[in-house]
Amino acid sequence: MNGNSLQGAGGIGRAVAEWMTHGEATQELLSFDVQRFLDLHNNRQYLQQRIREVVGRHYAIQYPHQCEFKYARNLRCSPLYSVLETRGAVFGVRMGYERPLYFDSTYRVGDPRPEMPPGTFFKPKFFDFMEEEYRACFEGVGIIDMSSFSKIKITCSDESLVDWLQQLCSNDVNIPVGGISHTGMQNERGGYENDCILVRETETSYFMVSPTSQQTRVFEWMKNHLPTKHYITLSDVTSKYTVINVVGPKAKQLLSELCDEDINLHPFSYKRTDIGYASDVKLMGFTHTGEPGYCLYIPSEYALHVYQKIMTLGKDYNARDVGMFTQRYMRIEKFIPFWAEDLNSVTTPFESGSAYRVKLDKDYFIGKAALQRQKDQGV
Repeated sequence: MNGNSLQGAGGIGRAVAEWMTHGEATQELLSFDVQRFLDLHNNRQYLQQRIREVVGRHYAIQYPHQCEFKYARNLRCSPLYSVLETRGAVFGVRMGYERPLYFDSTYRVGDPRPEMPPGTFFKPKFFDFMEEEYRACFEGVGIIDMSSFSKIKITCSDESLVDWLQQLCSNDVNIPVGGISHTGMQNERGGYENDCILVRETETSYFMVSPTSQQTRVFEWMKNHLPTKHYITLSDVTSKYTVINVVGPKAKQLLSELCDEDINLHPFSYKRTDIGYASDVKLMGFTHTGEPGYCLYIPSEYALHVYQKIMTLGKDYNARDVGMFTQRYMRIEKFIPFWAEDLNSVTTPFESGSAYRVKLDKDYFIGKAALQRQKDQGV
């Protein structure tokens, strides 16, 4: 723990005691939670490379969102990684997954690869690139690779699945097939254990999308809350799907030319469709930005084909690659809180502006009593 074991011994001891006694700590400890890792982080060669810079980073200035690891990289990559690299992507890493942070529009194949500039608390050198991406999302079409988000398939042989999810979720997830619910999963204190999208695919199956860093943590949390006798199956399908976020006022026109069927969707609904030659694409009516558009969950073997189709036709719509930095700022503009930045185990929906996603009229869900008390007494 790079000295933290001595510096924070009292607090760490308290947290361990709370975990042993109550099963959870009463303070936010995401940066110390062992579930912030995957099995890949236990690879000996990976650790030998990564540990070279860990201690130095511990005492370095942590510039906001500009401190990326240099070693043990290029491990988890979406099928679009290589083509995005040729288009000027500067990547960051989350849970071992390479994600495009922004795109250097001045880059040309053959030039030295663009890299993250030195960190600063002032206007970063990539600000102008972000402005170009932002304008594309508001005037044309922005294309964002969001494949790193955690994805869990939840199935059951009977309808007990709905009752179980209703207990875990603070929003109503007993929605029609084809519907999407944005919900929190709370602890007994009303704090967040997860912030996710639940897509009802059939009467007895859901598709869940959670933040990248939650891949291990939420899977274990849900598994620990399974009933003693159950027929529920949780399957991590993160790597099976490549996710392309198509954002902007012209997104619908663009995708309409690639689909043979009507893609008019109500907000927070989904359908399966074909895009180009690719079959069985999950077309979802949300964008993680609050802006109009669609999220495409594409079987990974079809991802490059779909991306190339979109970008070729997208020239007529001023389509542009967009990175996670710009997506983040669009989210902030719409006051959409996000996991580990705005939401954690000690933050409640009433404290984060998300109370509209809490259904206190449900019979029961974990944390209901605490949230009802907070609503009555005020924050």
